[in-house]
Amino acid sequence: MFSFTMEEKAEAYIRAIIGEMIRLFAISEDEAIGRLNDKWRGLKFTDEDDELFRETPNWWAKNTYFGHDSVWWNKNECELKPLPYPRLGPPTA
Repeated sequence: MFSFTMEEKAEAYIRAIIGEMIRLFAISEDEAIGRLNDKWRGLKFTDEDDELFRETPNWWAKNTYFGHDSVWWNKNECELKPLPYPRLGPPTA
């Protein structure tokens, strides 16, 4: 189901991110998981110091959906467009 490795605490956090994406953007669970798979393919979340825990699930949901380069935190959401899905090309962190 996931294209990245995680331990139990990380899985609970990632499930919270998925829930935020569904709630904020009215997308399916499959799409939310697919977007995270595109973003984190091949990564490992196995340590409590992982980058994953440095931001909130809400932050990760928006960063995954709109992309970091959109500077979504400085814009009105009506100005933003989601990253294309499915995305083609190498994964982004």
